[in-house]
Amino acid sequence: MPDYIDFIALPWVFEVLIPEFIKLIFMMVLFFYWIPSKVFPQIGIRDSYDKVMFNILYMVLYIEIVIPLMLISKIYSFPLFILTLFMSKLLVMKYYQKIALRLYFIKLQNRIMITVLDMLDDFSGFKGRIKKAVSEKIEAKKRAFSWILALQTVVVTLIFLYPAFLITLRGFFTFTYGASDTAQFFEWVSFLYRGELFYEGKTFGADFYGMTILAFLIANLSNAPLHVVFSLYPFFTVLFLLFGLFYFVRKMTGSMPAGLFAVFVFGVVLMTPLIDFFAGRSYTTTNPTITNFFGFELYLPWPPDPSKLPSGSVGMTPYTRNSCGLPYELGYTFFLPNLYFLIKSFASDERKYIWWYGVTLLLMFTFHGGIAFYLVAASVPIALWAALNGKFTKAKLGWGFLAVLGGAIVGNAWLLSIFKYGGLGPIGAAAPIIDATLQRLGIVQKSAEQSEQFVAAADFDFEEMRILLPSMTLLAFVAAVFLFFLLAQFARRRFEWSSSALVALGVLFIYMATIFGIPQLVDATRAAEALLLSWSLIGAFYFYILIAAPLSRFAKYGSVRVFYSLVALAAAVAIAWVTPKWVEKENFWKELNNIEYSDFGYCAYKIKKDFQPFTWTIISYNPEYAEILTKGYHYNTHDFINEYDPEDRYLRVPTPIVFLFLENRPHTYKGMGEWYYRWRETVQENFQEWILVYQLHHPGRLKVWYQSDHATVYILDNQDYMDELFREEKRKNEPPKVKEIFYRDNNFADEKK
Repeated sequence: MPDYIDFIALPWVFEVLIPEFIKLIFMMVLFFYWIPSKVFPQIGIRDSYDKVMFNILYMVLYIEIVIPLMLISKIYSFPLFILTLFMSKLLVMKYYQKIALRLYFIKLQNRIMITVLDMLDDFSGFKGRIKKAVSEKIEAKKRAFSWILALQTVVVTLIFLYPAFLITLRGFFTFTYGASDTAQFFEWVSFLYRGELFYEGKTFGADFYGMTILAFLIANLSNAPLHVVFSLYPFFTVLFLLFGLFYFVRKMTGSMPAGLFAVFVFGVVLMTPLIDFFAGRSYTTTNPTITNFFGFELYLPWPPDPSKLPSGSVGMTPYTRNSCGLPYELGYTFFLPNLYFLIKSFASDERKYIWWYGVTLLLMFTFHGGIAFYLVAASVPIALWAALNGKFTKAKLGWGFLAVLGGAIVGNAWLLSIFKYGGLGPIGAAAPIIDATLQRLGIVQKSAEQSEQFVAAADFDFEEMRILLPSMTLLAFVAAVFLFFLLAQFARRRFEWSSSALVALGVLFIYMATIFGIPQLVDATRAAEALLLSWSLIGAFYFYILIAAPLSRFAKYGSVRVFYSLVALAAAVAIAWVTPKWVEKENFWKELNNIEYSDFGYCAYKIKKDFQPFTWTIISYNPEYAEILTKGYHYNTHDFINEYDPEDRYLRVPTPIVFLFLENRPHTYKGMGEWYYRWRETVQENFQEWILVYQLHHPGRLKVWYQSDHATVYILDNQDYMDELFREEKRKNEPPKVKEIFYRDNNFADEKK
């Protein structure tokens, strides 16, 4: 562990992140719950779960539509965005609530004036009335307080918070990138501050802007540095993912214990090193084994034994990507709510469900359209099942078509960036089938990274395929899903429950497509999360049928509910204790410094915080470039060594301060195809030699600003070169000196002659 953790910077990171985390909690509750509850129509809300879900969706929808429009129009500012919220409130009052705004403001003015005059007229009485009102509210809360309710609240809170912290723990240890993609979004958010939604220099090219807009808004809202935002905001997105799973199960079963069971299973049992036990593995072959199953030929060795095949695992990838809050994983947060609203749109005549179905569809496309594979695989069977059960009407069909059309068009507005970038780049693991198709059509070239996912070998008469090798546990889950579909036919909510089974079957079809001879639609590292959600969903239904529903008959008494809560808490603690965790594995600690040393992430944050913007330059490898955009300057170490001579009188870097980031132990990260990472060890040795030569010719100029086992950061006072630049500029701007001419009487004597 000491090789991967920078213990010197760790206390300082905690010192920064903990207060910022507390501030973020307050701001998120304020902005994603309280404000939308006051601004937007609170229609169709039946309970507190609806209120939380609907108001979060309202605000995310508003953010993802209004901010891009403001950026494209070059009018964005945070105060102006808040003003648009106020204007939206007025529009809701006028056109939805049918309130006469003029009369409303007159009444509001009168109430304010009466309150002010009352306070001035009898301040002691006014103060006494306020104290009385507050004390009455406190007394009412005390009378309503119940130890049973308090215990249940504690249990519910722990079951949500523990897996959320468990999944996003890395963000509380370091400021560094958890994935290479994060640097791209770091850079993109920095350019949003310049009002550029589609920035041509951004290395990602055309891409979904949903996550970038969300991170940008959180940074504006909390006034937190981007290092803090990208470290902490995944906690809240994972929390919403868990709430979406809870919401689906709670609404379908009417049981809070079943919903909590789903959350616990997903976050504490499945998103762990046990993932391959539940998700299976995959292998690459040119000669797959074929098994006959009731007349169907399947690419499935029987019995499936991973020890006999060179198979690859899903491993830590879903866990890591969730801890980084990447766009694909953010799309999953709306996956189950979207399908719930689709099912309720058929089961109910309330149009609110069609509206929320369209909203969640729009948001999924905005964050990452790759989720569409699962969406189609689950939505089409649900729609066909609804038709078979007579759930279709002309009104539902019309409104549903509008919801799908609006969600698809507005949600894919990011495609406008193609007009700037000229086309999409490789899609990669999110949809290798699309890359393979475009490669065969000659539209795009195959990259080295994609060759493992789908390879068409032109020199041979075979195809190399990547095929799922399911575990026996996964095959048992398939059987359990079919069994649940049959059991659902006898349930009171027959259509809703059976449609929930179709969700899991659709996910299983996409996940296990290669077994049926279908090319890999989605890489297993991306598909695994949908599978884990399906595991939790179906497991929660079985928990409700076998345990929660029978025991609920005895929960009429308070003592029984207390006993149930204590037993549930004890069981949860015991299971959580014995279940293996990623934080216990060496890979977790290695990935903290997977992209860059966390010392450098903290130092970049500290420099931005303590030094005046654009008065400094950082010399380092590329990770720090995106971190300091809009605040300072960056120069690549390799280019710096080649272009600057340490023996020169001046270091010709045009900032008063220069920071040199030296890796004492050259980092092993090799980048994603970037040439400058290939000789990293050699470059760091040359950089260290450059520093020694500079210190020899300029003694006392270079000082150690930060030092650890992994890294040393030097600070160089470059003011003398800035003074020289000013002198040169002054010389350039001065008018040329002209010799004085003295005129005498005989100046032109020769001409007169």
